[in-house]
Amino acid sequence: MGISGVIVVLNEQKVLRRALENLQRFTNEIVLVDSHSTDDTLKIAAEYNCRIFQRDFDNHRDQKNFAIEQCKSEWIFLLDADDGTLHSLRPSGKPEEISAGFSIIRLRSFVEADACHVALGAVIA
Repeated sequence: MGISGVIVVLNEQKVLRRALENLQRFTNEIVLVDSHSTDDTLKIAAEYNCRIFQRDFDNHRDQKNFAIEQCKSEWIFLLDADDGTLHSLRPSGKPEEISAGFSIIRLRSFVEADACHVALGAVIA
């Protein structure tokens, strides 16, 4: 078992590095779905060994569902490119040790200010 990180992007070169660095700390893979960016988004994603897929954008739900279908892990962590987990926080176990759920504080940039909120995940059987 592991965790797949998912990110859906379009021209996110300014904020992508922080999100990818955070995902890399606790995921086994990063699946990135790009809607044909024209900046350096894909170049940055390649530096982090993301599994990159390009897809025409129709809506956020379908982009994220497409990304989820590409994941190899049982657990999936969706993150917007302008989100990041707090640098000082790490999940309390390795991805393969998580069995019932998790909580993590996310850092969201909004109007050039950071705000924190807690995201919860749980197994739904």
